Amino acid sequence: MNGNLFPQPAISNEWVTAHCDGGSRGNPGPSGYGAVIEDPPGHVLAELSEYLGIQTNNFAEYSGLLGVLKWAVHNNVHRLRVISDSELMVKQMKGQYKVASPILRPLWEEAKRLSHRVEAFDIRHTLRGGNKVADQLANNAMDRGMGKAPSTASNLDSERRNATPPTSRTAPPPAAKSAVPLVNRSTYHRIGEAEIRPPAPPAVGPATSPAATRTARPAPVRPVNHFPPPPAEKQALAASAPPRAAAHPAEQAAPARNVPTAKPERRIFEGYVQGGVVHLLNGDGLPDGLFVRVVCEEPGTATS
Repeated sequence: MNGNLFPQPAISNEWVTAHCDGGSRGNPGPSGYGAVIEDPPGHVLAELSEYLGIQTNNFAEYSGLLGVLKWAVHNNVHRLRVISDSELMVKQMKGQYKVASPILRPLWEEAKRLSHRVEAFDIRHTLRGGNKVADQLANNAMDRGMGKAPSTASNLDSERRNATPPTSRTAPPPAAKSAVPLVNRSTYHRIGEAEIRPPAPPAVGPATSPAATRTARPAPVRPVNHFPPPPAEKQALAASAPPRAAAHPAEQAAPARNVPTAKPERRIFEGYVQGGVVHLLNGDGLPDGLFVRVVCEEPGTATS
């Protein structure tokens, strides 16, 4: 389908704006283009949408531009401004990029020829968000070519402009935080807080009475602190600690380790060797088991 969906308007000498877009699902794949043309106040003059078969995305972009140019020439548009989200096509039409593709070259030449048939022609680039209506028309064309149900809206731009904004929903106020931190019943240790254990259920038996059940109290709370106390508090705890019990006698009898002991007295004996036996001069004997060191001196050497 290609053509004007509205009666032919009376075109003035003011700028007419056309948003065009092309797409391909697969590149190459099922492709199509869409375009919406508006007068200076923003009223929709025409919507174009056509399925192109298996083509590339750039081929579909140029086909959308050609569709807009042909419509403009047919309806005697004097000033045409085209807005597209294809940066490649926009820069090629402005002469900033070369057209090296043999497939796009004939399309570019035809677009340049048609653009010269209007008094003033301008083409600009926009992001995809600024081309939503043309993008939807291109997707509708691809849906029709693939046998899918396209959008039933005949004027997507008018619906978008006249649509009422969704009712704003007021977010519920955040829940007030409890002064007591919520602790999982299976969690017993919390740093800097108390160790809380759920109370054990009362024993069921003949000795258990309703009064005893009502007066039962939970286990006492024992503070838990996983950080070491400061030095001042540590000294206070050491001073208040009970005295240690006396050590075991065997422990008391054990000698202290690494205690320096006095060196034994050193004595010097003089003697001579005869027949391999040392004979002392003073005639005193040495006790058994005594460790001695023998220093040999030549005869006639004075000893000190």
